[in-house]
Amino acid sequence: MNNEFLYKEYEECFEQMRYYDDRQISLLKFSIILSSSIITAILAIDKIFPWNSSHFSLILVFLAFVVVSGNMLILFSMAVNRMYFVYPVRQVNAIRKFLMTAENPNFLPANQMYLTTEVYALKPFSLHSLIMLTVAMLSAIFFSIFIFSLLRLYEMKPLNLILKYSVIAGIIFFIVEIIIVSIYFISQKDKNCDQAIHNK
Repeated sequence: MNNEFLYKEYEECFEQMRYYDDRQISLLKFSIILSSSIITAILAIDKIFPWNSSHFSLILVFLAFVVVSGNMLILFSMAVNRMYFVYPVRQVNAIRKFLMTAENPNFLPANQMYLTTEVYALKPFSLHSLIMLTVAMLSAIFFSIFIFSLLRLYEMKPLNLILKYSVIAGIIFFIVEIIIVSIYFISQKDKNCDQAIHNK
């Protein structure tokens, strides 16, 4: 039996798995750089304007909005990237199972590698999920800062009430992000690659 095409397909899919796995880490790094650079900018602005001035609050509203928007784009890119990762994993496992069954059936009981094609994007304790949670958390923290600065800009008092509203808003924002990403993954769960990516 000539399985040259399948061997080549296996290698190509394995390369894609590595690429999309590395890309997830790259997106995380980009999110951390974006967030930390804005924090540095905020600390620098604090030296120019007093933290309780309207100028500082206005700049903080803008900077926090930039980070929230950027991190949301990164989070949704990570979700799509996760889907692009899952399909090569399924293909690699399918090829491995086929070749092992067809060419090495005696080895099948001793096999120690993955054979299942039931690989889903929504896997709560996977490294990819933890990375996405980190980005969602960064986004939610800056959303809290955004709300805090906005309320300060409109001179809402007292300060502890502003802080309370900001934290609640951040928590709600975090939950909404997780729900949206989870709905996306669940909606793609049983679709094959063509259905999910190309709607075919």
